[in-house]
Amino acid sequence: MLRKAVLLPVLATALALGACDSSTEPGNARLTVLLTDAPSDYLESAVVEIGRVEVRGADGSRTTVIEDAGEFDLLELQNGVTTILGSVDLQPGTYTELRMIVESARVTLVPEYQFEDGSQTMQIQVPSGAETGIKIALEGVDGAGGPGVEIRPGETILVVDFDVSSNFVMNGSADEPAGIKGFNFTPRLRAAVRDLAGSISGTVAPVEEVTDTLTVSAARVGADPAEAPASASVAVDGTFSFLFMAPGTYDVTLTRLKLGQSADPVQVVVGESEAVTGVALTIE
Repeated sequence: MLRKAVLLPVLATALALGACDSSTEPGNARLTVLLTDAPSDYLESAVVEIGRVEVRGADGSRTTVIEDAGEFDLLELQNGVTTILGSVDLQPGTYTELRMIVESARVTLVPEYQFEDGSQTMQIQVPSGAETGIKIALEGVDGAGGPGVEIRPGETILVVDFDVSSNFVMNGSADEPAGIKGFNFTPRLRAAVRDLAGSISGTVAPVEEVTDTLTVSAARVGADPAEAPASASVAVDGTFSFLFMAPGTYDVTLTRLKLGQSADPVQVVVGESEAVTGVALTIE
């Protein structure tokens, strides 16, 4: 199995995290939170109702970004598409955590699949999501590797990846007689500062063996265990790509969904605003 290290220099992170915003009061900072997603092989839609979104400072203080963000179909937010969750003016400083309250979630299967009861849409139980919220650690989202993200005067834009594949885990199997019993909501999200985020793209070979059973994941080495790996589908021409990747070192792994087999990880280092290309994975 091919193992390849792609090592690119991580640029210094001494720059301010975004351009100055004239609508922000002098000495203050503005935080804007965006939402994005990645493809899913079995779902046509995944709708979440998001309530309060807040950010926590290193001193323990909490600032509400928005009280009621609204309802979003995550699968409309693919291939770099984002939507705004909220924006707030706050004091510059170090912020260590985002917290997002998910009020409800429902999923709809693609037409060729159905749940064991014959339906295609199901409401998903959200354990504790409405009470305590989903915690998103901000350590390293700007590549600095500190205890959080330093928000400075001007505007900082955080992109939150609410990856359906990582957050809605199938119960049952589409390829067994019992069918798909449902989905478990297992919230694991990741974030990145948009202006500093990079991307990873590559190919899977041989192309003639590429099927819809393949998926590629990218897990940041040394990240908080609660951070979800990024996931990407493999196109029919063998290509894949990840967007909004925080600077850092990633293990990129090819997995056969139905067989549970993985290729050896490929180590990739992403620097500020860099596009890492040419990552090669081989089907076993």
